[in-house]
Amino acid sequence: MAKSPPEVDFSPFRDLDITKLRSEKFSITIRDGRDHLRGTKRTVKEAFHRFDALVNTVEYKPGWEFSVIARPKTKHVFLQIHFERDDRDTGNPMPFLMERSIPAKALLNMSDFALKEFIRRCIHDLENHEADEWLYFDGERGFEPHCFSFVDPAPERACQHCGCTENNACPMGCYWADENTCSECVGKEVAANG
Repeated sequence: MAKSPPEVDFSPFRDLDITKLRSEKFSITIRDGRDHLRGTKRTVKEAFHRFDALVNTVEYKPGWEFSVIARPKTKHVFLQIHFERDDRDTGNPMPFLMERSIPAKALLNMSDFALKEFIRRCIHDLENHEADEWLYFDGERGFEPHCFSFVDPAPERACQHCGCTENNACPMGCYWADENTCSECVGKEVAANG
């Protein structure tokens, strides 16, 4: 038999003055799977220590280490992930460090759930990067993990007359009449030469 969902306690919201949302800082906390809005008086230092304590509880793959550092001049807090992986070409272990930042003031309003999701996304980004490092097709890397441009390296086929492409057809629609000419330009080509 399916469990009925827990009753939601809306009592923290009943006496909420909406005008305070603009003048005071609030945070969302998760208790028993439910969100509760409450005023916060945390300092950035307290938020940093809270995040650091949470990061110290992280368990992941053997050899992966997680730490938090603050760089006051940047006004950001950095999650650092240290690990070693074997180099694809040499097979030798290589140390790696990934850093992701959170504005220090943003920590004030982040729930533990949001911080855990931030850590999880950092791990996902790193694992996806590793997959792209190791994924080869017929001896060539399938995806470049160090490039932020996700453009297909093969040039897109385009009509020599109007420039339409497979993904950007003529306004009235078209198809390929031959290798370099779309159906809309075939008649124009004859008229121009005729």
